Amino acid sequence: MGIRRRILKALFLWLFLLLLVEFGLRLFWHPAFLDTKHKRNDLEWLSKNVVLNRLGYRDREVSFGKVEKYLRVLSLGSSHTFGWYINDGNETYSKQMGKILKEKHKTEKIEVINASRPGYSLQDRLDRLRQEGILFSPDIVMVSINPLDLVDVDLGVKLTDSRFVRNLRLYQFTKGNRERERVRLEKVKVIETNSKEDSEQMKNAERIILEMKKVSGQVNAKLIVLILPEFDASSPNDNYQFVNFHEQIKKMGERNGFKVIDLWEAVKDDPDKSDLVLNQTDPHPSVRANELFAKYVTDVFDFETAINNASGKSVFKSVKIKKGLSLVNYKGVVSFDREGWVFFDEKYDLGVMSNPLKDADSRKINYMEDILKTAKILVHDGWVGAKIEHNVLVNDGKVIVPRKIYGFEVVGLSNVKAFWRNDGALESRVLNFDQYKVERNSDELVITLLDKRGYDFLKLELDVLAGQIDINEGKIVDIGQTIVLDGLISVSEDEKEVVFETKGKVGSLPKYVWLNDKMVAATLRVAGNTIVGQIEGRLNKDDKIQVYVKSQVFDESVLPIVFYF
Repeated sequence: MGIRRRILKALFLWLFLLLLVEFGLRLFWHPAFLDTKHKRNDLEWLSKNVVLNRLGYRDREVSFGKVEKYLRVLSLGSSHTFGWYINDGNETYSKQMGKILKEKHKTEKIEVINASRPGYSLQDRLDRLRQEGILFSPDIVMVSINPLDLVDVDLGVKLTDSRFVRNLRLYQFTKGNRERERVRLEKVKVIETNSKEDSEQMKNAERIILEMKKVSGQVNAKLIVLILPEFDASSPNDNYQFVNFHEQIKKMGERNGFKVIDLWEAVKDDPDKSDLVLNQTDPHPSVRANELFAKYVTDVFDFETAINNASGKSVFKSVKIKKGLSLVNYKGVVSFDREGWVFFDEKYDLGVMSNPLKDADSRKINYMEDILKTAKILVHDGWVGAKIEHNVLVNDGKVIVPRKIYGFEVVGLSNVKAFWRNDGALESRVLNFDQYKVERNSDELVITLLDKRGYDFLKLELDVLAGQIDINEGKIVDIGQTIVLDGLISVSEDEKEVVFETKGKVGSLPKYVWLNDKMVAATLRVAGNTIVGQIEGRLNKDDKIQVYVKSQVFDESVLPIVFYF
């Protein structure tokens, strides 16, 4: 009994000491990352301050092509250029630069388009440039790069999932501080290593930037690369650690003949750099940093000559398409004069091509970008037509999607990514098929979440009916269209296998079928002139079952396309 009492007494003493330390830390230790004024709430900030245009940019409405003698600058980047946590999009350096140039040169014939997006990699910036950027007929393509663009590992701070434990000052003082210091040191090490001239990351960056220069040249646009500094938010006045990154990008520009503007030069002599970052926990450029960036760029680059030489007259042409047709001097597709048609340019190899959706009427969240995706006809598994990334708020565990959005008929759902807030920052996970159910009626799809976590919104990858042309080196090499198969040939004795008759050559089979207007998982394969499928559940003779596939069977009536050359 005496031993037990001593143990309890020791435990009580330790508990008392821990509580005393916790109380002392709460009383005297007030680090910036625990300051409530720095607490993030990404979803709230986005909903209050960000409205995207019909193309998905944080900018006013802008159309392809431009007026002759009108200087147009296309600005590409990630969150630093997008203006992360800058409330007014007009205070980003892209838009401030346009304002300065108009005042300085006393003309309204200047337009700077902010086509940046948070999380965009260098490859994403190149893809946006060649898929749609050139259709704006820019005179200048301005691409930002910063040291984080060479980071190819996860540098997130890893703390416990327990909210209670995370809120303990003792945990943050010990484990939290060690973890933050580990990430800080690893970030410096990774950037230093990847900034070496012969690193694979630097070679890849050079390859992408040279491709940007090539694509810009196709429309007689000049490429400018802006180097954005990456501060240590907690101590921005310390010696800057990524000078070598800046030097390597400048050397790259010298040997490859493209203009580089180093924005570290715009801020390096500032006596107090603490107001150049958002706060002590977030290194994104502040409004003041954006002001300095804009002023520096307009001071060091000869915009007067660019304004005087601005031409960029748009050249669009409308033709009726057919297999084998060569689009002379083809640069990109502007539009189809018929709903429900898409294209895939084979210069992207076997990748997926993303395009903006040029109609905002179907957007349900004005601060999230919906995207149209296409893949090569009959090659990619699971593509029954085109796909639309569609962001929808969750309402009482359900999401409702109209059967027709952006001019396309929705025929299925191939992926669900759910988002929620964790201490204000957005987190996400891909849901498995057994975590939701999908039903449809004549007007809408109803997605019911079986996972009871409190999600804020879903990013749905919707399958839509689409006619499609494949283009290779400016020539139409294939044409296809989504078709529906609803004529069963037979059902197996165990009532789980079905056989459909195909119509022409098909491919890209989905991983689901519709059974009595409910989506059920299926494993499908092509067998000669049939599609054979194993589905979940049993079939009755009166059941209605449908499957959508991509086929080379297509409607040969009017197929006009507008392209840019």
